[in-house]
Amino acid sequence: MNTKGILWLGFGDIAARCLPRLPADCVVSAVTRRERSLVAPHRNLCADASDAGALREALAEGPEIIVLTLTPGERSPEAYRARYLAVVETLLTELQQTQPAPRRIFFVSSTSVYGQSAGEWVTEASPAEPSSDTAKVLRECEARLWQAEVPVTVIRFSGIYGPGRWHLLKQVVAGRAGNAAWTNRIHSEDCAGVIAWLIKAVFAERPLPSLLLASDAQPVRAHDVRQWLANAMHCRLSPSEQSDGVTLGRRCDSSQLRALGYSFQYPGYREGFAELIPQFLAQQRQQQQ
Repeated sequence: MNTKGILWLGFGDIAARCLPRLPADCVVSAVTRRERSLVAPHRNLCADASDAGALREALAEGPEIIVLTLTPGERSPEAYRARYLAVVETLLTELQQTQPAPRRIFFVSSTSVYGQSAGEWVTEASPAEPSSDTAKVLRECEARLWQAEVPVTVIRFSGIYGPGRWHLLKQVVAGRAGNAAWTNRIHSEDCAGVIAWLIKAVFAERPLPSLLLASDAQPVRAHDVRQWLANAMHCRLSPSEQSDGVTLGRRCDSSQLRALGYSFQYPGYREGFAELIPQFLAQQRQQQQ
């Protein structure tokens, strides 16, 4: 059986969730700073993805697809440049010496690159002029990749939630009500689902755009989702926090992704959190014992 090689730079939670969704003939080589127990034929090359030698070794295997799901050590411009931009620059340099070239690169970015903050709807066609320094680094990475001679699809995920990502639920239990700002989210299983679906599209030789916005179909105001969570967990919230009058967030429209054929496993926050709440409460009880 001929195998389809995938080079994965930064192999964390989303990548691990994606792996079992891939076709059986796909073989993943992961370059990550942490040792990963990948089951053969998949393998892990424990190295920093910005290491030119490690990338050169991985690219020598002739991957057909490259996926970048990078994470910074902290939320600072310096960490983002070291973790995102350095990897992108090294990859592009090494690709100039790589034959044959991969069929496509997928880069996971963020909807934080949108600067809109008055409740506007944003799509792939909306201007992306970020206000934060970290988002500006992501935007620079996107631009650099689009200059490559290899086809690139940037995937802008909204706020990721899922098992182990308990920040919002902990705030609700603590009584934090939130404000009127619009929020957007995507379940970690759908993050994996989107990436796997796109990889399959490449091997099926279906055309793909250079940019996709990936967020569920239900933007919701912060205080509304928190109130729903509080009701579901039988919590009492404090009075709603006042918006600062400037930042009302944005509403992400993922119509293009859905029109291409992707079907969300969790199309709204209710479906996703309904499964997560029992897991979270069980963990809370266990920690209290």
